[in-house]
Amino acid sequence: MIYMLFTNKHPNGLSKEKALNKNTSSSKFKSWAFSAKINLENEVIKKLINKSLNEEPSTRPSVKEFYNILKNELKKLDMNAYYNLKLRFDYFDYFNQIDASSKEIGILKKLSKLHQNNEIYNQVIRSIPIMLNEVNSEKNLIRVSEYYKLLISLAKKNEQDKNKLIEYSKKLIELLYKWHSKIKVKHKYPENKFQNKIIFKTPDIRDIEITSQYINVIYNFLCKYIEKNKIKELFKQYNNDIFYSIFLYSKASLMRLSDMRTCISLLDEARRLNPKELLFEYMKYLWIQNSLMSNKNENIKNIKNDTYKNLKNNYQNWKAIDRL
Repeated sequence: MIYMLFTNKHPNGLSKEKALNKNTSSSKFKSWAFSAKINLENEVIKKLINKSLNEEPSTRPSVKEFYNILKNELKKLDMNAYYNLKLRFDYFDYFNQIDASSKEIGILKKLSKLHQNNEIYNQVIRSIPIMLNEVNSEKNLIRVSEYYKLLISLAKKNEQDKNKLIEYSKKLIELLYKWHSKIKVKHKYPENKFQNKIIFKTPDIRDIEITSQYINVIYNFLCKYIEKNKIKELFKQYNNDIFYSIFLYSKASLMRLSDMRTCISLLDEARRLNPKELLFEYMKYLWIQNSLMSNKNENIKNIKNDTYKNLKNNYQNWKAIDRL
């Protein structure tokens, strides 16, 4: 391929078009393959390609060596092209590094759709207990929580593991309790800069929304196997008003489409336990507004108006409220 890029033809003499045409006879390549040597005006590239064609793999150049030689030759030939290519490589290397965890989970999701058996599911369920026992930072916790989300999405056809999954759910609740006050939006959505330019800004959402996302998944799963009062106790047992308020908010978010009055009641209780948190009133206003579009109710409308006044009068240190 490198030879064709430099000469527009295959080392056996065929044009690039004929060499890449699947109808070209293989005999055209066999005679050349036994000698497998090339001639090229650029001595550095010639030496590199011939070394790559050595029969003994251990004598061939490494990928890094191959890349560095090509890069240096390009620099001699065209400085602008060299810096343009280097910038692209640096850019992709940077984003592969900072977003490795989400890419890893994204790949597993795609692979799970390709594999008809339980290979990916088995891989994830083996990893989860190890990861749950090794959480030592906010990023670690977010990573294992994302793995848990993937596991639950893959577990629909694996009822035989329900006891394990319930155990992992309880362990994750315990970890979320221990870390909930430290988890910030930036831990899941960090600001990304490349060459001192902001590529991605941390979204303007509340910190508790990160913990709430995972509680939603846990609650939805546990509701299939455990009574709701017992699930409630799993969160209430820690006697922590802030953590319990996040549970109430998560529960309210799951009920907003089916039972607006209960949703409002849960949000009011969450606000009573955690009065400094702006999210409960803000989401109450938005969810009621959305509900009123399909279900007109004067009492609910009055609650919405009162909530709006409360937000504008008492919560002015969040830009999202300014946009209401």
